[in-house]
Amino acid sequence: MRDLQKEIGMAQSFFHEGSVLVLVFGILDSWANNKLTPPVGWWVVAVSFTSYVAALLTEWLALQVFRVRVFSWLLTQEMWDVGR
Repeated sequence: MRDLQKEIGMAQSFFHEGSVLVLVFGILDSWANNKLTPPVGWWVVAVSFTSYVAALLTEWLALQVFRVRVFSWLLTQEMWDVGR
């Protein structure tokens, strides 16, 4: 279980750091090249926000998948124990 929590934490860190990097460097690069227009700015913010939401949903989705697998495993175990 600890390994799973580490992996989930690493995935969350990846998405969090990615969202910050996209936001900061996307805005800075566009501004430095004089291409920062409202549509470009909104695209950068949208991509950054999507990555941030992915970071927030990573743990929830992983726990849902884990819960389904444990539940289905328990169901198969009970099915085998019924005949005893």
